[in-house]
Amino acid sequence: AGALKNHQRALVLGQRSFGKGSVQMLFDNPDHSALKLTIAQYLTPGDISIQSVGITPTIELSPVLLTDETTYFFGSPNEAHGEALLPEHLVSEKSQASKIQKPLMTLKYLRDYELLKEQRDKPNEIIIDFETRFAQNILVETKSAKLKQLLKASEKVLSEAMVAQEKLIDQKLRSKEIQWSSKVNKVRAKGNAEVKLSPEAGLVQAGESLKVTVTVQNTGKNPLHKVRGITKSENQLFKGHEFLFGHIPPNESRSWTEEIKVNDSFISRQDEVKVVFEAAGNAVIPPLKFKTAIQALPVPHLALRYELNDQETGDGNGLLSPGEEVELQLYYKNLGEGETRELVGQLATLGKGKVPGIFIKRGRVTPEDQQVSKDEEGMIKFLFKIKEAWSEPSISAYLSLVDPKLRESSSDKINFAVYPSKRLKKKKLALFAKATPSHLNLIEGGVSGKQLTLRASPLSSSAVVAYVSQAQSDACIIDGSGTCIWYRVKADTKRYYWVDASDAQTKTQQEIAAIKAEQLSYEMSPPRIKLAPLSLAVDQDRKTIKVKGRVTSRQALLDLMVYVNRRKVFFLPKPAMDNPHGVDFVAEVPLKGGVNHISIYARVNENVTSISSVFVSKPKSEAEKAADKK
Repeated sequence: AGALKNHQRALVLGQRSFGKGSVQMLFDNPDHSALKLTIAQYLTPGDISIQSVGITPTIELSPVLLTDETTYFFGSPNEAHGEALLPEHLVSEKSQASKIQKPLMTLKYLRDYELLKEQRDKPNEIIIDFETRFAQNILVETKSAKLKQLLKASEKVLSEAMVAQEKLIDQKLRSKEIQWSSKVNKVRAKGNAEVKLSPEAGLVQAGESLKVTVTVQNTGKNPLHKVRGITKSENQLFKGHEFLFGHIPPNESRSWTEEIKVNDSFISRQDEVKVVFEAAGNAVIPPLKFKTAIQALPVPHLALRYELNDQETGDGNGLLSPGEEVELQLYYKNLGEGETRELVGQLATLGKGKVPGIFIKRGRVTPEDQQVSKDEEGMIKFLFKIKEAWSEPSISAYLSLVDPKLRESSSDKINFAVYPSKRLKKKKLALFAKATPSHLNLIEGGVSGKQLTLRASPLSSSAVVAYVSQAQSDACIIDGSGTCIWYRVKADTKRYYWVDASDAQTKTQQEIAAIKAEQLSYEMSPPRIKLAPLSLAVDQDRKTIKVKGRVTSRQALLDLMVYVNRRKVFFLPKPAMDNPHGVDFVAEVPLKGGVNHISIYARVNENVTSISSVFVSKPKSEAEKAADKK
């Protein structure tokens, strides 16, 4: 489109494009992080960049959407999107010519909502919409591909379309009791506006809706014409909502209600919203302001445990061997205060550069019960097959359970040992713990004293499924000299678990009962972050805010970090869990004018991280307001 437009070989119709004019490459680092590097830019003919600007159409086709749920009249559905709105977007020196370009003309048209839904439901079918039909009509009127002739041909088509669309828009507004196409005079008119919020005071919980009713009263002696309002806010949720009032005679009023849905995943915050009014002719309506507050939902906290089942699809010995098909059973428990909204489990091979040792046959699973309340449990099943020619001693994969609606998840890299079946020998022994695992003191309400660590697979990096003081083995894996290196332990669930031989004392004359299901625990649990209450008021002028909290974890923490607006302001490496089961922290966080996004990160390792976020606002200084205008 850019090439055809710059060479004046086409008439470009539609809305301004996204503005992606740069090329990036992704480089993987040895520590599993990645570097995204910009290596080139796209240029249209004449060495003109569209980066963060987009291609400006010759004729702008601006859709008007008027439904019970959505109002787009003076704004555009595309205004909330674009490269320029992305944080830290690139700006090209060669984009100045693109910035100053404006459409030669603009045509507003009433978008057919039913047709729009049909396009979304049938993405592979060709469905003729207004824009396509408008382009066809122009092509019928011309025999040339030159811009000059195309523009001339478009005059008649554009004129007819404007008349027809104005009529359709006016009819749609009248169906909503809005008189729009009244005769406009330029005598002075004035009005005032007020707002009513439901729930009252604008306090709304995530997952619910805020109804905003704006009423405009004509307080002058002359009528108001084509009155409209639009919201402005630092919060994208409350930005760009349109209120249409149309013609308002003297001493009369008109109201318009917008219902704003707050997603389940919204974080607690307060915002100021401003409604700016415009009207045809010489009219003045002062803007109005109101405050809103979003209360985040209590969130779930998903703790996991997985077990390997090869009894139905494999050889049934609990030991993974090349060529064997295995079912992975993922058990989960909600330890948080909030209920899950939706759950998706995923088993995936590791990323780029990692040779997978498995073929995943069932890697994405959705539980039947999506709503899991506090302390409730569930289980889903994955299926994979180990490669026939796999010769490495272990395989790895990535396991996750996600609530996409609340954006809460629990995930980790998981590891399994791979042994040939001939390495497994019968060995009936009573096993007793030699020592106390070093991190047991982290587990609140957990076991204590000398404990055996039961793992899902005979590998020291495999997940822990339980801690027990004693267990009964029925077999062991031997090394080249015939010495037992891992003991196999059977549970009454008919599953096998594994104990490192170096951690166990053995006796031959004693028999111990099988491990019971209630002894199994959920050790794959990300850290839990609990923040002390913060004042979120938007009108508090403060340079810093003190963020306090507590992190509890079933595993030692790698580090604890606090970021504000993507800038690290607090770092605590390997925090000591001196306070039983957790660590307390205090961070003095600097604030800038506007909205500050504060995030607390608690990491166990590169794969397990918990994040807790909050938005804190501060009034902008005059210098910051001036910088925004630039």
